[in-house]
Parts: sequence; C-alpha cells; structure tokens
Amino acid sequence: STVLSVPEKQKTSADSIHIGFNLSSIPSEESVVSAELRFLHEESSEGSHAVSLYLSNSDPASKPTLLHSRQLTRDRKTKELWETFPLDGEVFQNLSERSGSLSFILDITADNNSSLSKERHLRVRRSTGQDEPSWARQRPLLVTYSHDGRSEPFVPRKKQPPAGRRSRGRWTGGRFKGNRGQGSDAGWRVGWNERRVKRHGGRAAKLKRFSRARCRRHPLYVDFKDVGWNKWIVAPSGYDAFFCLGECRFPLADHMNSSSHAMVQTLVNSVNGAVPRACCVPTALSPIALLYLDQEERVVLKNYQDMVVEGCGCR
Repeated sequence: STVLSVPEKQKTSADSIHIGFNLSSIPSEESVVSAELRFLHEESSEGSHAVSLYLSNSDPASKPTLLHSRQLTRDRKTKELWETFPLDGEVFQNLSERSGSLSFILDITADNNSSLSKERHLRVRRSTGQDEPSWARQRPLLVTYSHDGRSEPFVPRKKQPPAGRRSRGRWTGGRFKGNRGQGSDAGWRVGWNERRVKRHGGRAAKLKRFSRARCRRHPLYVDFKDVGWNKWIVAPSGYDAFFCLGECRFPLADHMNSSSHAMVQTLVNSVNGAVPRACCVPTALSPIALLYLDQEERVVLKNYQDMVVEGCGCR
C-alpha cells in the first residue's frame, strides 16, 4: 500500500486559480483507494471566505464540475493549518487512467465581496525569493492512497491492533522492553556480562545454557545510515528488524512452532547425524511504513511487507 504526495503545476487567471497534477508517478499496478487535495492557510488571512473547488474537464466546451463548496474561517491561534478536500477514490482512478493528469479550479471570495486577493486565504503560489525547501512544505498537494492488493490498504484512519496479538518489544541499548514470550525474550533483558553462565554452575546453569541455544527471536536494529539507505529514506532512521537464531534439537517443544516435517527431520537427526537438523527461521513477519523519495524527488509513504520478524520456529 502506498501514500503518494504529488506537487502541483498551476496558472492563475483573473477569475480563478487553475491547479494541475501529473499522475504518472502513481504505480499502474496499484488502484487508488482514496485521495485528497490539501492547501495551507495563509498566516495573514482574516475574516470569512467562501471557497469553491471545481474539477476541470478535458473538454473545453464542458463546464467544470463542482466538487466542494465551503466557508473558511481562519483561526489565528493555529499556524499552518491545512485545508483538506477529500476526493472519491473510484472517480479519481477512472479520471487518472483516462488522461494521466487532473486539473482543478479554485475560486475564493470574501463574504463582503471586497477586492481581496484570491490568494490571501489559501497558500497557492510561491512567494518571491522563497527557497525550494520552504515552498515544498507549503505548496498545494494531491495526496493519494493506493492499494497493491497484497496487504491491507493504507488509509488515513486509526488502526486498532488485531485482537490477541502481542505488542512488539523494543531494543534499547542492551535492554529489551516488551511482553514476555517468544516475541520478547526475557533473556535479552540483561547485559552480555550478566548473561554469561559459569560452567560449574550445576544442572540449573546447564539447563539455562541449553535453553538459550534453542531457536528463538533475537534483537536486531537496522540503522539506514549504516547501510547507506538514509540518502533516500526520509523516515524512520531505522527500525527493529529482529532475527532468528538457535538450534532445533530433539525433542522439539510445542512453543517452537515447528512443522511436521521439521519434527520428523529432527527425529531422524537424533539417530543419524548425517541428516541435518531443522533450521531456525522466521515463521511470522509484519510490515513497516517507510517515507522515502522516489526517482523524481516525490515524497512517498509505502507499507513494505515482511520487514519485521514477529516469531521464529524450526522448519
């Protein structure tokens, strides 16, 4: 699933503001679930204004289609407040496939019918001398939410965690914080020196060493700067990927999430050392969201599948 922000290309006439978007950056294999047009409120705007948003038709003889009409009142206490106009995903998809671009007409008028500039309420034009990074944070944006069919659509709403799912722990400088269980190994809560077990510690120490050698999930933090990905990934700077490590010895316990084949292979290994043991591998993976720059320097938010190890087992 992908969230893509598309910068505008515009022209201003005496009567209205025309804003166009090139949609070629939307992946052809993804369908648009929803979209929205965003404008930043001007800090200097005052009073109440009426704004109308139209969809410009490709046929010059056809009248523009009214999409939204609303009253805007600037709240002086709030800075950089964005005004959002939702767009129907299905209609958006059909229009984008037909023409590859979309054009909108924005009409703003003051309630007192004064000669107030149409650009005084919503930010639609780059200021004289304004640098590109500053304008990139303020310019009108068309934000699309698309779905590749391989995962749940990434849409702008609160998402509750699935029932019964354990919260994923966090590795913080030698201490692992999270729930107990396979997904959050309590053995990693202590430092390396504390984890060392003396050989003369008796049966309890031997059992502890044996338990730690079992297949399980271990912490692994991937820093994108270390691997050279920070040049194109905007956020996050890294993430907890985790990895699986350990032996699959006979007998395999129920909590090791083993397949039937792994159990048979491990059984044969116990009587014939020429047959290798089953391998400790990820059995459950989850996605993460990455905010990155594409080849045309557009900001993209995409859900990447199978990035985080949630569980390990013998297979």
